[in-house]
Amino acid sequence: MQRSPRMIEIWKIKKDIKVAFKRDLCAPHPNCEYYKIGRLLGRGSFGKVNLALHKLSRKIVAVKSINKVLYAEEEFQKKINNEHNILK
Repeated sequence: MQRSPRMIEIWKIKKDIKVAFKRDLCAPHPNCEYYKIGRLLGRGSFGKVNLALHKLSRKIVAVKSINKVLYAEEEFQKKINNEHNILK
């Protein structure tokens, strides 16, 4: 039986989740592989926000990406960590 690229992608995500639960007894941290990134919604001082589709659940979400160059600077790390705590 031929599997579609989407089915292969879903199978890999499910496998990652199962392995994480067996190894760490908790869900894995989400990463870019779990999302299909779409159009740009906006830009901010730290990075940008894109529309995205969660590949497994098919839910539409907003994904915020942060510029690595800014993240390396100590001054911005405090601001980014503060924003991270607000978004939780």
